[in-house]
Amino acid sequence: MSVPMAIYLQDAHPITEAMEIAQFAEESGFHAVWQADSRLVREATVPMAAFAATTNHIKIGSGVIDVWTRNPARLASLFSTLDDLAPGRVLCGLGAWWDPLASKVGINRTKPLAMMRESVTVIRALLANENVTFHGEHVHLDGVELDAVSEPLLTGLGLSCMESCRRVQVTVPSTWTRKECIFISFAWAAWRRTSRRAARLQIWRDAGLPGERGATIRSDGLGIAASKREVLHTYCSLL
Repeated sequence: MSVPMAIYLQDAHPITEAMEIAQFAEESGFHAVWQADSRLVREATVPMAAFAATTNHIKIGSGVIDVWTRNPARLASLFSTLDDLAPGRVLCGLGAWWDPLASKVGINRTKPLAMMRESVTVIRALLANENVTFHGEHVHLDGVELDAVSEPLLTGLGLSCMESCRRVQVTVPSTWTRKECIFISFAWAAWRRTSRRAARLQIWRDAGLPGERGATIRSDGLGIAASKREVLHTYCSLL
């Protein structure tokens, strides 16, 4: 298809049938499948997760989830979790809901555009891994940030250096095994529990990095390199 096309699913089909439709749409070259959050019939994110788990490259969107019944931080966490299941394929569709349904469940949709604007601002910041403090007419957050979704790996940086940083970003070769990732995740989690100033960690896999060359590490804008042996040695020292 030269022009990107998508399909839109509501609640007319069982979810298992909708999953088959999403697979067929992917095979047929559609760009995306959108799932409605339809009235009080079908919640969107459960079928979205089902579509994500049974397809490979088609994008999956919410069409649309309202910003009144979920806190923006929870919405950001929700879409971050879906992105963990289908990296780079999830489309965050949000809406201001409607009456009379909203009023029937006790929600006063005063200034819905302001609510949308504040919610989108906060959700974008949280999904960009920012620490968010925001006080608007509707949305109030105080020092909120998402925990990293990526598999946590420790770095070849010294422990004291990591404690002084707010964020550490690591790029590792795609050849690193899942066993290594899991081992390192336990060490990282254990160290964070004992260090009040532990840096947040972001992991990026890069198929272009030679396996034994290890990782490229950036900490608060400072880039250094560390070998695989150095990185694993640091993990061991934390255990």
